[in-house]
Parts: sequence; C-alpha cells; structure tokens
Amino acid sequence: TNDLQNMLIRLIADFFEMPNLFVVGDEKQAIYRFQGASVENFLQFQNKWPAMRVIRLENNYRSHQSILDASFSMIENNYTDDEHATLRVMLKASGEESPRLIDVVSAGNIEAGEEYLIRELRAILKQSSAATTAIIVYRNREVQHLLALLEKKSIPASAERGIDIFSQPLGALFFALIDFLADPGKIEALAMTVAGGLWNLNLEQGARLIRAIRSGTLAPGTLEKEIPALEKLTKEITQAGAIAYLTLAAEVSGCVALAARDPVSAEVWRAIIMLAQELAMERDLADDPRKLITALLEYRLSAEKKTIKISTGLPGARIRIMTAHGSKGLEFDYVFLPYATEESWMPSSRGAYFILPREKITGDEVRDARRLFYVSLTRARRHVSIIIPQQQGPDRLLAPLRFLSELNSTHIARTDIPATPIDFHSESVASRDSRRLAEIIEYTKQTLLTSGLSVTALNHFY
Repeated sequence: TNDLQNMLIRLIADFFEMPNLFVVGDEKQAIYRFQGASVENFLQFQNKWPAMRVIRLENNYRSHQSILDASFSMIENNYTDDEHATLRVMLKASGEESPRLIDVVSAGNIEAGEEYLIRELRAILKQSSAATTAIIVYRNREVQHLLALLEKKSIPASAERGIDIFSQPLGALFFALIDFLADPGKIEALAMTVAGGLWNLNLEQGARLIRAIRSGTLAPGTLEKEIPALEKLTKEITQAGAIAYLTLAAEVSGCVALAARDPVSAEVWRAIIMLAQELAMERDLADDPRKLITALLEYRLSAEKKTIKISTGLPGARIRIMTAHGSKGLEFDYVFLPYATEESWMPSSRGAYFILPREKITGDEVRDARRLFYVSLTRARRHVSIIIPQQQGPDRLLAPLRFLSELNSTHIARTDIPATPIDFHSESVASRDSRRLAEIIEYTKQTLLTSGLSVTALNHFY
C-alpha cells in the first residue's frame, strides 16, 4: 500500500478499539515503490497495534530448495545488519519438486542466447505436454521481440505487455488529429496526421502538402481541396454527439482502418474510445464534441501516459512471455531470464511528475531492481535458466547483471556458449505477412469468444 491507501485504512480501523484487520506482505517482493508503496507502511500496523498477532510464513510450496537458497542469498544484500530482521525469513521448500541447480548461461552474443532459448523451449514442449513456461524480461519491447522470434520459429506462445496509448503510433496519430480539430491553427498537428498515413493521400500528395505546411505557403482552400473530409468534420463538430463525432473523425481520417491492421492497434483504439466515454459521462460532455476533445487533450497532458495491458499471440499457449512486474503472483514449471544484463535490468528512468514518492535513499533503485529479479527467479517450480548475452551487434559489449554474483554459488551450474552469426533472425516478407494474418485471425476469434457479437453494433456496421 502507499501512504494514501494506508491513511484510508487507518481512518476506518481507528473507529474500533481493536479492529478486525488482516495484513499480508513480503518485503522481499515490494516492487511497487514507484507507486508510493513502502515496507514502512507494512510495519506501521504493528507499531500502532502492538498486540497484533504476527504469523511467519516459512514454508514455500512452489520452488525447490536450490531456487529458494540461491535467491535468498541474493536478496539478503538488500539489508544492513539487523534491518527488518523479523521479515527476513529463510524459506523451506515444502513442495514435491526435487532440487536442481540453476543454469547460468554466458552466451557470446544475443543471437546465441536466443538460439539456446529456442532449443530449450523445443525440448520442454517435446518432453512434457502439460508443463508451463515463462520467459521473463524487464522491458516491454523485449516481450514483443521474443513473441515475434518464437512465432517465426513456429513455437506457440502468448504475451502480455503494457502499452501507452498516447505514444503508440495509432494513439499518437489520433491525438494529433483531435488536436487539429480542436484548433485548426495547429497546422503542425495536421502535418503529423498526413505524415502518419491518414486521409488516404498518396506519397506525392502527402509530401507536397507537408512541404506547403512547413514552408508557410499553404494557399487558401488548399486543405479542403486536398482533404475533402475536413469540410465534413468542420460541419459535423457543431451537430453530432461527442462520441459519434470522434468515431466519425476516426473513420473518415483513416484511423479506424489503421486500427484494423493488427490486434495491438485495435486494443489501443478500444482504450481511446473507453477513455472518451468515461470522460463524457463523468463531466456530462456527451453532447459537445469540442469540450470532450478538450477534456481528452487535458487528460493526456496531466496523465503523462495511460498504460493498458495488451495480450497477443496464442492465448492458450503453454509458453508465456511477460515483464518482471507482470509476473508477480504467478508461477510456472520453467522460467527463463534471457537478457540478464546491466543494460537491460538497470536502466535510468524518470518517474511521473505527479507522483509524490517518499524521499529517496541512496541505493533505492538497486534494491528495487534486486527485488524485481528475486520475484522473477521465484516464479519457477522446477527449473530456472538465466542467459547472459555478452555482446549486442558487432560493437556493443554487455555487462552481466550485478545480482548474479550474489546468488549462492553452490546452487548454480555455469555454461559458456560461443557467439552465433547474426543472420539468425532473417525472415521473408511472406513469412511476416503470414504470421500477421494468423495473429489477426486468432485475435478476432478470441474477441468474439470473450465479448460476443453486439447486434446493435452489427446493425450500425450494416
């Protein structure tokens, strides 16, 4: 919990002399400090109500002892002396899995590490028809890269990643569009929509129009002549309902056609419409397109980003690709950590300006990253494989993640594999098109299965 959530809980609990309150947590897995959460909030309850009964959970029914001991040795580096001594519980494996050394594989380059990953995944699929596998990474772009790689290698997989609807290409184009519609003086916003492929202009038309906009030589009436749909949108903004107008603008500009090209864009478009509907309802803007557009643009400015979770690939696949944050609370038979480098796991980041976190302590970022790596390791029941690529491309050397040296070495098996030629990812255009078509079909099937088919929407379509 963060400070505000804690305050609300305590305001309610303070009504009672001895509140009926149950709190559960694991400081080792406190990975949401960027949202204001802290272990101090966890400890406050016992400080306020000293008679609170404390139950230590010392048995782990997921991972075997080698995983628990290796990861405990690492996470202990987050503490000094007797800090949080009562929370630092050395777990005992109480499940059925036999101990097995954690594989730490040093690969000559990223391609070699990914080849190793592909071989191991194929072996697991061949050996067991029911085993579940997670590939855990730090960054969303690594999720999408690995999903494309596995699809190219004909290995069924699913992925879930966060998408910022404001920075995703379709979202960026749509918000540039409504920025111009709200204020036709923002001609640069219109130029962005042209450059992004809206309005069904050919390359020559688009280039000519952008040059005229940038040079300030746009003759009166040129916009309406080159983009006839603008005249219709100018007229409808004073007559249509707010949501209907946004839908019309997206249709005539070509945003809807772009959204139909792939599942990610379709989900981004769905999220934009849902956001617009929420704002229209909350602020009673259903009848005024201009005010709703203004509210959307103000929301984008204040929120900085709006992340939605997107599921891609084959939903029923036994191999799942996810970020470390997304893995919290889940468990799998096998876990792979394919990019265990400083460059991947220790990026410099900037927090959102409207978050008021606690005052930072030196080393907080390192401790947060160590907790996140601990969470990733302990998702596994049977086995963990950590892959350390040593090089990216012909020139960039990569550094092993610092936490690997902190793992209990008696539970580690180390392997070195040589670099692989960089044509490992070569793929034909036909193969990419076939893969995209298969993904679109699967997305359509899953949408119909989970959401059904709205008769009203179908009638509108007709």
